[in-house]
Amino acid sequence: MEQLLAQTNLPSVHPALVHFPIVLWLVGVVLEVSGLLRRDDDSSLGRYAVGFYVAGFVSAFATWMSGRQAADLVGLVDAETEMLISAHSDSAMQTLWILGVSATGRAVVEMLKAQIEPTTRLVLRLLVLLPAVIGAGMIGLTADRGGGLVYGRGVGVTPRSIQSSAAAEEGMSPAGQGSAEEDQGVDPELWQTEGDGSYVFQAAQTRVRRLDSLFERVHEKPFQTVLRSDEGTGIDVSGEGFLLVPKSFGDVMMIADLDLSDFRGELSLVYHYSGPDRFEAYSMGPQAVRLEEITASGVNRFDEAKHLWPTTSTRLAVSVAGKHLKGYADGQTLVHGHRPAIEEDGRVGLFLRGEGHVEIREIRVRPIQ
Repeated sequence: MEQLLAQTNLPSVHPALVHFPIVLWLVGVVLEVSGLLRRDDDSSLGRYAVGFYVAGFVSAFATWMSGRQAADLVGLVDAETEMLISAHSDSAMQTLWILGVSATGRAVVEMLKAQIEPTTRLVLRLLVLLPAVIGAGMIGLTADRGGGLVYGRGVGVTPRSIQSSAAAEEGMSPAGQGSAEEDQGVDPELWQTEGDGSYVFQAAQTRVRRLDSLFERVHEKPFQTVLRSDEGTGIDVSGEGFLLVPKSFGDVMMIADLDLSDFRGELSLVYHYSGPDRFEAYSMGPQAVRLEEITASGVNRFDEAKHLWPTTSTRLAVSVAGKHLKGYADGQTLVHGHRPAIEEDGRVGLFLRGEGHVEIREIRVRPIQ
């Protein structure tokens, strides 16, 4: 497939497939309605409709699979775009279920046609037609959301910088020039509040005298942290523990510019913390990254991928939009997992386990709404 795509201008096969389910399913609905209006139960229109239903479902499944790959190729985007990508994905999954039920139901009616009385057969066809029409509407809704991503947000067309795209949106402003509103527990001299609700710490613009004024430290095992500032905010770490932002979030995007070249162990971007024995995180080890849930009973991994520990400064990011979880490194999507959406808010921050020096250049936390 990659060799085939190399001969085209397409970044993925998804844009080449999206039109097939639209056409095939709509033709199937039109043929089914035409056959019912003719009141000819033995008409070939009904048989053709079944064929188009099945072809429409198969093409929709292929389009959905290619869409998952295309979403990961996009990489790190701003929070608003990530929310729209997740909504598009959810709509596609719901559409696929409706098409599958409709195509299966109509195919069964057609296969058992000889064993079903004409009146009952007509009633069954009308019952199947209802979800089929709903499916056609869902296809239109999903296509509209996908078109909005391409033509409205430039996804898959032009690279979108987090900073430039965010600054261009209404109500958003550079760090330090946004809202003066203060949140309880958040030091406004360290965490700048932007108009979009983001909390931003930039080491180059802020002098941190005490680590406790920047993070809340939580640990049950020995955890020593010594603050010393070099290019950013340097922390000498020994042991394991949490450095949590003093605020809770629901769906969220967290970006951390770090230098981990002098640190050995494991670092996690915690995106939902309820306690030391119940949290979710995007974790990086020496040779792999993981999206995982840690509880008192064990570890539940949503996705995992091979990735070597960075030897220079790196930008790590994690996004949570409903049931969609994504982990990034330097703008590229590395892991993409799913789990049921969590209603209650949770804390975000860093989890460190190991020995060495961590340099924090910038941390940006933005709620996804």
